[in-house]
Amino acid sequence: MTKLRANLVSEYLWMALLLTGFGLWLWPFEFTTAVRGAEEPTPEFYHDFRGRPLPPELTPYQVKDDKLLQFEPQGLRITLPKTYVHPYGGVGVKTSTIIRGDFEVTATVEVLDLEPPRGGVGAGVGLSVDTAKQEEQLRRVVGPKGKHSLLWTGYLPTLDKKNPDWKHGSVSCTVDVLRMRLKRTGATLHFLWAPGAVGDDFVEVHEKDFGADDIEHVRLFALNGRQPCNVDVRLIDLRIRSAGQADTPLPTAPKTETKGWWAAGLIGALGVILSFAAAAWLLARKRRRADKTPEPPATKDEQTRLPPDGDGEMATAPISIQCSACGKNLRARAELVGKKVRCPHCGKPVLVPGAKVDEP
Repeated sequence: MTKLRANLVSEYLWMALLLTGFGLWLWPFEFTTAVRGAEEPTPEFYHDFRGRPLPPELTPYQVKDDKLLQFEPQGLRITLPKTYVHPYGGVGVKTSTIIRGDFEVTATVEVLDLEPPRGGVGAGVGLSVDTAKQEEQLRRVVGPKGKHSLLWTGYLPTLDKKNPDWKHGSVSCTVDVLRMRLKRTGATLHFLWAPGAVGDDFVEVHEKDFGADDIEHVRLFALNGRQPCNVDVRLIDLRIRSAGQADTPLPTAPKTETKGWWAAGLIGALGVILSFAAAAWLLARKRRRADKTPEPPATKDEQTRLPPDGDGEMATAPISIQCSACGKNLRARAELVGKKVRCPHCGKPVLVPGAKVDEP
């Protein structure tokens, strides 16, 4: 009974292993379906600058000296020395994707060192959304008098493109690590910011009529106002969400790392291997049991071996029978009717049926 119980437990364990393997085999497909379903509603792009090179969707912007950009574990560092006069618009990175409809662009930045410029509206780091006609920006800057602030600025279309009509305003801000956000809803552009790198505590500082023109570029940049002052800032990450469509498909933010997909594939392969291994083991076990199943012990009468047909002598008139195992013809004594005897050829038990007795 103990052995039988152990066998049953072993079979149940292997069956559980088989089902587990099958479940692991199906899991990556369910995982893929769930992730794809989550990606469909809103196109999204995300890039973490910390210790990573620029993806194909981002390119350097007005970088004439590679030393201005440094890829560090903490982010993409932009350093403008006092002796450097940058082109109009600053130095940084920009996207190459056209965005339509409502959008939300959020950038996390860090101020390392800002030296007050001699003039202008300030030196610092900024986020910009650009259409074919206008630009709107949110900047974290320091002004000529050393005042640190959050500056919103932009220009309206004019006939003289070389001297656009810039409009700006500001609020005091001394936070070094912050998130800047530009969000369009309908035709209105909202300017928001939040301290730190995490959380959802954004505060709106300005809004304006922006229209519904396509966004040709999103830019992250550092600038010193073309004044002799040091600027040292760091870009941490950039996220773009868009409910509209784009001429160039907006890259999708990764839901999982590449290692995660490799892990899903390996888990699926492991599930297949476990399933086949469990099935093969159960089949082999059943075959071994069938081969090792002992014949039921012969009774005392069965111990009597019958002579093959035509061999030996019988004390009484014999009965002709045929072995059901090997097919040999045998003879049995009449008094053995209804009993089992052993075949002299194959050793298997044979039942002696009631039959006509052979004539002597």
